[in-house]
Amino acid sequence: MNVRTVFFGRQRTLFLFFILILAYLFTRFYHLLSLPIFTDEAIYIRWAQIISDHPRSLFISLVDGKQPLFIWAIVFLLKIFHDPLFAGRCAGIFFGLLTLLGIFVFVRVFFQNTRFGLLSMFLYILFPMALVYDRMALYESATSASVMWSMVIFSYFLQKPSSRFVLLLGLSWGIGLLIKTTGFFIIYLSFFLPFLMPPKNKRKIGLFVKYGIFLLLSLGVAVAMYSVLRLSPHFSQLEAKNAVFAYHFSELIPYGAFISWPNNLVKLGNWTVLYFTAAFSLLSFFSFLFLREYKRQILVLWFLFLTQFLLLGLFGRLLNPRYLFSISIFLIPLAAISLEGLLRLSRTVLALRILVVFLLLPVAAIDYGILRNFQEARIPREDLMQYINGWPAGGGMREIMTYLSERSKVRRLFVYTEGIYGSLPTTVSEIYLGKNKNIRLSSYDPTNPDAWKEFTRGDRDYETFIVVNQAQELQREWPVRLIASYRKGSSDVLSSLYILVP
Repeated sequence: MNVRTVFFGRQRTLFLFFILILAYLFTRFYHLLSLPIFTDEAIYIRWAQIISDHPRSLFISLVDGKQPLFIWAIVFLLKIFHDPLFAGRCAGIFFGLLTLLGIFVFVRVFFQNTRFGLLSMFLYILFPMALVYDRMALYESATSASVMWSMVIFSYFLQKPSSRFVLLLGLSWGIGLLIKTTGFFIIYLSFFLPFLMPPKNKRKIGLFVKYGIFLLLSLGVAVAMYSVLRLSPHFSQLEAKNAVFAYHFSELIPYGAFISWPNNLVKLGNWTVLYFTAAFSLLSFFSFLFLREYKRQILVLWFLFLTQFLLLGLFGRLLNPRYLFSISIFLIPLAAISLEGLLRLSRTVLALRILVVFLLLPVAAIDYGILRNFQEARIPREDLMQYINGWPAGGGMREIMTYLSERSKVRRLFVYTEGIYGSLPTTVSEIYLGKNKNIRLSSYDPTNPDAWKEFTRGDRDYETFIVVNQAQELQREWPVRLIASYRKGSSDVLSSLYILVP
């Protein structure tokens, strides 16, 4: 191969790399605020605001059993962008970009093939689940980024175990633990990977011992980083929160986890196929055709996916499609292997080129639905309910906040919001109206039928408004008048704004 061929080959690779980066940014920023704010997004953004105003509240997320690193990223972006929701979702896009870069580097190092890396980037950009979660202010993109970069460093570590990679691996693991407790999954599984990719060195036993010692040192670094959270008096809430979503070993038999395991796996499998699409799933499965060339790599990727998939089905007390995100990304390189094989053959067979197009067209159609008509997108109905069509979705909240903000320029307002801690109207009003000096905020318990009596105690110099989310109809005796109602997506669920009648 001559120098000119190498030079132009690198030029083309760089060109494709930057085109893919631009394609990622376009798909993630396109109509970014078209999806209304979601309950969890509102909570995370509000925590970031509190930290921004009161730096001593650095570990406020631990009050609800959530690690703080993703919230800290939002704090930084709040200093740059005026709109809190835009800032929060930019954090998701940033971590999604790190995931994209991590996939490229990991695949390039793991397979020693730049073409696989570029194809993996391309598939990640099209991956419907990434298109949903990279555009939201949720932990999932940050978790996936930490997983991919841990695997990048681990790949270098397997090739050349040294003290330098011990520290880097420990730091990457520690960052993962500061994002989400599920970071322990990838740490534990990493101890099995040297056996799936045994060294070519004849002194295998000595090298395995060296791997073990170095990995334990990396684990020590990660645990030391995780221990920083003990500075907060709310550290114990992490374990309490984990218990809500996952069974402990001792609970598996008493709670019948093994009985519900098959049903959980079916549910997780349906979500995986819906989000990963039939086309990507087939491409991943057909990666087994390339075992002869990439046996170790393929087995490692399937091990990382299937082990976490099975453990999630067994230990998951409350399951959610988003928990599959950081697991599913291991299927992307597998799909890229099959796609590369088809493209290699398609140079001589026109029918195969057409097949590739027809495989990717349905995926592009799902992506188009996510970007342009989310409420009808072909994704799990559980996510449609949460993010656009159900009460956790924030349809109408932006319009209500805008109305109240404009109204406060004319009169002083007393705004009551349905729900106490963590409720959507209460949290959103704190985000957008909390610093408005002409507005006083208070929340009420929607289960209290006499809550309206509290409204009437307000100062007569104030106009009193009530923001309602879950309750679709207020008690008839409440002295209120409807100002506006907003439908959530394609459902009959409404967000409503009422004014107290004097």
